[in-house]
Amino acid sequence: MDSVLVIGASSFIIREHLPEIARDSRLTLTSRKPWDAAHTPDASRTHWMRLDMPGTDAAADYLASQRFDRVYVTPPLWLIEPLLSRLPDPETTRAVVLSSNNAALLADNPDYAKLREAEDRVMHSLLDVVILQPTIISGRPTDPLLGRMLAQARAGRTLHLPGRHTRQWPLHFRDLGRAMVRAGQRDIPKGRYSVAGPEAVTNAEMVERVGQASGKLPEARFLPATPMRWLGNALPVLPNAPALRRAGVHRDPVNPPLPGFTPRHGVAGILDTLTRYPALPS
Repeated sequence: MDSVLVIGASSFIIREHLPEIARDSRLTLTSRKPWDAAHTPDASRTHWMRLDMPGTDAAADYLASQRFDRVYVTPPLWLIEPLLSRLPDPETTRAVVLSSNNAALLADNPDYAKLREAEDRVMHSLLDVVILQPTIISGRPTDPLLGRMLAQARAGRTLHLPGRHTRQWPLHFRDLGRAMVRAGQRDIPKGRYSVAGPEAVTNAEMVERVGQASGKLPEARFLPATPMRWLGNALPVLPNAPALRRAGVHRDPVNPPLPGFTPRHGVAGILDTLTRYPALPS
């Protein structure tokens, strides 16, 4: 029976997939939040503990003394890397790490340096590690793309978007969870992989799709992307400088796709989730 560790188990991305991860396995779950017992797959084979970041507490010491066949990581890697580096028998541990949303788009920017350094160290460690870099994650009211657009359209507000022709690959959060489960299988070679939605759409096309879903075509103003990026690069102290630097950049996958994985939810499926379940649990 495998021993499996899920760090950040209360994340909406991973928690509904815990029963599949726990199949024929002993499960150890950590979270900073109080754990909801309803999400525990099998209490007799599941151990939950609170793990405060950056993981220097007694729980981290306990985990560092245990052997795990698989480890799933959803919190920021630079916080969890010290714990991963202490795991015994790393050669036998498959680690699945969720990188930041669109992390590769931050390349050559200071925002990306800390994450990239942590990823590189983990990639060169003895761990059998798979790093998943998702395109923009959607499907929840708080998501930064379709959820925000739909909320603004319903409120009758004007949408301000960088670049009419900027391409996005919206990724349903449930598909990302499925990708993490798939990445835990040993036939996936160690490496970095992109996880994207099944269709690319421009910002202009998304406005039309949001209008169809909300019943009212929202007014949209497409801002020139290049001056916004220049401003973000020239004034890095601005609170929204990272967003400005990414303004109008195509959200295309930058790594090979995860082998054997096919996303199920396109834009229509994401909008269906947003309109059917507007109050998804946090």
